[in-house]
Amino acid sequence: MEMEKLRKEHVRQPIGQVMHAVLHTLYQQSLRVQAEFFIEYFCLDLLMDKGRCVGVIAYCLEDGITTT
Repeated sequence: MEMEKLRKEHVRQPIGQVMHAVLHTLYQQSLRVQAEFFIEYFCLDLLMDKGRCVGVIAYCLEDGITTT
């Protein structure tokens, strides 16, 4: 049982490092193109048109309203 737990942790750690690198790169690229960030909103879904993102469905953390 202890060995299986160690194996799971051994796999989970590199995945976490990769995801950290991906998020860091995404953030850097977003800054490069001067993307606007709204940290008071949580994105629920992307609105796509012919493979292009044209908006988002977002949840406002302050008042709980869902908006586009």
